[in-house]
Amino acid sequence: APSPRAIPAAELAARIEALGGRAEPADTIPAAVARTDALAAGGPAAALGTLYFSGEVREAVEKQKAFQKLQADVEMGWQSAKESGWLSLDEVEKQLL
Repeated sequence: APSPRAIPAAELAARIEALGGRAEPADTIPAAVARTDALAAGGPAAALGTLYFSGEVREAVEKQKAFQKLQADVEMGWQSAKESGWLSLDEVEKQLL
């Protein structure tokens, strides 16, 4: 639950930008992680909040990484299928057994 001591995200972002930083508030932690991934381009990023909040951010980052890996694997599979042809269900089952 939000703390009565917390600074609203938009106000905190404005303060950070006033000091020369780059900040952008988000409505949800997953949305912030996705946006940070686009803005930071692999560079450092910070998430400000409580220890509980930090745990939620870490979980969202791990999910984002897993999703990106899945997307890359699917793309690699599509490319392989285009170049080498598709496997039948029997061929897939032979590979798995």
